[in-house]
Amino acid sequence: MEKIENANYLVRFPKGIEQIVKNGVDYATKKKREYCKVFGCKMGDIPQIKASIFLDREEFVSYIKQFTSDPVEPWVSGCYYNDEIQVFADGKDHVELNRRMGTIAHETVHLMFSKLIYEKYKIERVVWLDESFANYLDGVSLAWTDDSWQKLAQRVKPHKNFDVNKLNNINKIVTSEYDGYDMFHIIGKYIFENNLQNQILATLIGDKKQIVKLGKTILSTAIDWFFSKQ
Repeated sequence: MEKIENANYLVRFPKGIEQIVKNGVDYATKKKREYCKVFGCKMGDIPQIKASIFLDREEFVSYIKQFTSDPVEPWVSGCYYNDEIQVFADGKDHVELNRRMGTIAHETVHLMFSKLIYEKYKIERVVWLDESFANYLDGVSLAWTDDSWQKLAQRVKPHKNFDVNKLNNINKIVTSEYDGYDMFHIIGKYIFENNLQNQILATLIGDKKQIVKLGKTILSTAIDWFFSKQ
């Protein structure tokens, strides 16, 4: 395995994709600066983050299985175990490989949420909340067209009364009935485009019960807000 290292990241990867990984590390470093503004921290408050990139899914799963007995669902392409980000990307498709490098930035949001919120204030994880933050902050959806957003919102609309607290089980996020990541995208867009992030973080720190209560209605509110703009 090769490696690229700076003050913020140490990334291990197979030979032949150095420039793609470098672009991913540069992007993650840039996004981390933005995240620090959200979490009210300095870059140095988060120690160097380690990551490993895999082009073979079997190697990806085998590596993760050293650290957990949890099942690795077929749709999982990025996770965080043993104080390290793991990323699977299909090396046969460079477009997909470039896109998957954004997983480093995405997982960094989860890491910062964990270190700066959950661990610091001794709060049990609220999956829908940090996933909504990560799915907005990683910047992937910024490139989506209005048509893409419309299609996503239409997929989510039949589930608008869904209590997203039920997504706390990682194995229940994607089912034959719904895709929780679609929900996270809509909720994240609603939170950040209405500048609610600081208020929500403060509420979480002060009273998690209020965030759980919010989870029962926030998807409905976000969908209504989305279609009211159309």
